[in-house]
Amino acid sequence: MKKLARIAFVFLAVMAMSCSSSNDDGGSSSDEMYLRWTQGGTSYDIADPGTISSLSTVITASQGTDASMRMLSLWMPNNATVGTHPIVYNSGSQTDVYSANLSIGSDIMVDSASGTINITSIDADYIKGTFSFTGTDFDGQTYTITNGSFRAYSPSGN
Repeated sequence: MKKLARIAFVFLAVMAMSCSSSNDDGGSSSDEMYLRWTQGGTSYDIADPGTISSLSTVITASQGTDASMRMLSLWMPNNATVGTHPIVYNSGSQTDVYSANLSIGSDIMVDSASGTINITSIDADYIKGTFSFTGTDFDGQTYTITNGSFRAYSPSGN
């Protein structure tokens, strides 16, 4: 049930972000926000990930629809810090851990089991870093996420 609540929260958050207005003023690439990764030999590059803070913070982005949909979420404490942090499995109620998950289509949800999030910079406006993780879906199939990188709005605790 907690997994369903987590999926619903991320889905609603992404939907809310997609309805927001864009402020594309032709700024420089230093203003670029992204969530990038490789999985199964395919690279994904999604612009403008959302950052949502409540009891913890999630940086999330999605692309595609139906079976081609990919949504990746990076979870962290609101007071995230610069450095390398181990990714652990999160039961959905922990607010002080770093974790990740990947949704593929509407049927596959991959929860992280191990990996790292390396936050390379964080200030009042932006957070930037790299990540990689391995996780399993409900059927026990293992997925490996590599070459991950992100730049997004900072969590509210910073």
